[in-house]
Amino acid sequence: MSAFESSVRCETLTAKNYCRSVLFDEANGVALYFGGEFAEGVVRRWKVPEFEPLDRLENLQTVFGFSPGGLYVGFGRQVCAVNPQTDAVVWEAGVECLACVVDSTRGVVAVVRPDRSISLLTADTGRLIATIPPHPSRVASLSTATDGSLCVVGYGGEVLLWHLDTGAPAGRLTAGFEDVFAGCVSADGSAVAVVGPHKLEVWDTQTSQAVATRVPKHQSFSGVQSAAVGNRLAVGEVRKAANPKYTPEAWSQPQWIETGSVFLLGGPGFDVTAELDRPRAAFSPDGASAVGYRTRHPRDRDIGEYSLKVWRPDGEPVVLECEDPVWSAAVSNDGRFVFSAETSCARGWDLQAE
Repeated sequence: MSAFESSVRCETLTAKNYCRSVLFDEANGVALYFGGEFAEGVVRRWKVPEFEPLDRLENLQTVFGFSPGGLYVGFGRQVCAVNPQTDAVVWEAGVECLACVVDSTRGVVAVVRPDRSISLLTADTGRLIATIPPHPSRVASLSTATDGSLCVVGYGGEVLLWHLDTGAPAGRLTAGFEDVFAGCVSADGSAVAVVGPHKLEVWDTQTSQAVATRVPKHQSFSGVQSAAVGNRLAVGEVRKAANPKYTPEAWSQPQWIETGSVFLLGGPGFDVTAELDRPRAAFSPDGASAVGYRTRHPRDRDIGEYSLKVWRPDGEPVVLECEDPVWSAAVSNDGRFVFSAETSCARGWDLQAE
């Protein structure tokens, strides 16, 4: 074991975990756990580096992101913003929400409503900026870029770009295939990626031309997201493998387990620049660190039955053993703090503990 690995500190934050999502508040050093079928309807919090539990936020069930003023924007009884110091509701939107994205840099919240229209709100006050007309098909995903673009991807393959500050149209693209289920704009706004199970297209937003097309290396694509800087895109691919523990009598063991990788695409031709050998990955807010994991029934044959793998900007990847399947994970900017929402517990790691 290396000196780095021997300094790893692991804390079980709660022995019972009904939360399936974890988010890290980088500005305040707080890990947020929430969501899930059996969630308590609150947000649990732990402060790093001590992993000290903070009071729960009773007025939020889900956290979408953070406002420039430090408010937590999420969903309670409706879309709202809460002061994390007092748990007081600062504003409520009064709109129904199917999906939401928060642009913390510009301080804008985009909320998809049941009629597929999108309300743009100020993150610190909840003031309505503009209402974007209904999308042509059901909205699959929302994403924003540093140039102020809002990208709306529909399940029918229609991609509409809007100016986040005003709600004015900024462009329109149409995928060359119909079974689109996800998409995103790159962090710098230069490209849009749309993905279906068996095809990925990357489009130049200036020319509205497709600049790259890919098919899965493995079995099928699972999704796409942008890294926090530049034009890098992270494309998940999954395949099913036989579970060596499965027997007809072992009813608790799945017959198949999910494996695969996340590929990072970038550069002029959006070639593969790196492969992260987990089918799911979460990036730090600055995009420099990543943590890979498998959902529901992960299995790592190299170290323990369940594990996370952390890629850091300076150093070799680190594998962290988990006790149970992982719902989701999060990592801090420098790759020091890692958090997992496992099926039976919530845990945190300090990779540079003294």
